[in-house]
Amino acid sequence: MNFLSNEIVIQNLSNIIAAGFLSFIISFLAVPWVGKLAYSIQAIDLPAKMRKLNDRSRASRINEGIKPKLGGLAVLIAVFITVIIANPQFALNSEVFIRPAGIILGILVIGVVGFLDDKYEISGFYQLLGHALAAVVIIYFGIAIPDTINILGQSIDLNTYQRFFDFGSFEYLFVFPSHILTILWVVTIINFINWVGGVDGLNISFTSIIAFTMLLFALSTSNIPLAILISIHIGANLGLLPYNYYPSHIIPGGIGDYLNGYMIAVFALLGDTRWTITIIILALPVIDALIVIWGRMQTHPEVKKNPLKLLSISDTNHLHHRLMAAGYSRKTVLLIEVALISAICSVAVYFGINTSSADTADQLITAFAIAMALIIVIFTSVFVLKERKNRQRSQRQIVLPTQEKEAVVKVVLEEEDDNYERFAY
Repeated sequence: MNFLSNEIVIQNLSNIIAAGFLSFIISFLAVPWVGKLAYSIQAIDLPAKMRKLNDRSRASRINEGIKPKLGGLAVLIAVFITVIIANPQFALNSEVFIRPAGIILGILVIGVVGFLDDKYEISGFYQLLGHALAAVVIIYFGIAIPDTINILGQSIDLNTYQRFFDFGSFEYLFVFPSHILTILWVVTIINFINWVGGVDGLNISFTSIIAFTMLLFALSTSNIPLAILISIHIGANLGLLPYNYYPSHIIPGGIGDYLNGYMIAVFALLGDTRWTITIIILALPVIDALIVIWGRMQTHPEVKKNPLKLLSISDTNHLHHRLMAAGYSRKTVLLIEVALISAICSVAVYFGINTSSADTADQLITAFAIAMALIIVIFTSVFVLKERKNRQRSQRQIVLPTQEKEAVVKVVLEEEDDNYERFAY
């Protein structure tokens, strides 16, 4: 890693570390207060047995007890405060980091949407509307997919049409299809990252590893402002992790998961990393999400007419669900997914930072192939283990006499009725 000997990086390394540490302290200290707030306003996550039978998210709930949401609010507060304090550092590269106010406003939009979802569990339509609004905010402030991008050595023009809009004191230059793709990019990454967080500590660990990988690429291109921003985000996440690690005392909630996805999407837009590398880094959550979407389309044909219903379907098709169904504990699931994303990101760093312009395409194709191979091996292994466990379970089933079977069913129904009456509010 040649950037370790880069004079600009060395000069600013203390600022990068200090920003992350400050964000960590603020987040860590804010979590207890946020937890009390969550309980006071009833922004809590109920386990499946305490939810209504018609609750759309009942099937996917794997937590065993009541958990306060809003953990992500501590992350948001830490990022918000530290970005304002560290703002003078952004002037080092104003061409890359244009008007940090856009990112701050986008964070606030995501925070409001996440807070409303944690409190009221708003519909998928309003979630997407909020995510799209956050994307529009950063586009207005000049943060978008470049007019020309390079994928595997091929240059793609994303500036085929322009139109200038004048709204008095607000002026906006619309670029097609760059700005449309930017909205789709931000909304997609927010939701794909959101779907990762089904096990304690998973979403935070997952996004922190991805963010750290992007930090290395930012340092390799001497993009100090972006490195500071990424460090702030990582520090804020790590401040929440001790409370969210299994068994968790609080969960990030929608506000945390949305913020993580939003920041990852923004890092990609601000960075100088090749888009092929970005796709490799995000390959696992993207493939996991695509598999889930495919499964939902097969079991719920109505979503083909209304894709928004994809967000309201609750199932157990995510990788963490499959790993648990294969017999792994929550801690083991966390370790497996962390190890997998770490391996993929290591491949991306090795081939992404150590490639020259002459062999970029071949190296990136190799990196992509290795990442895909790792993911295929994991998903195939999980499928085999799950099928094996199902066969073993079916072989061990004991046929109960009729009277005993009726007694068991009666007990189960009584327990479900009791839970339903107590918690169906």
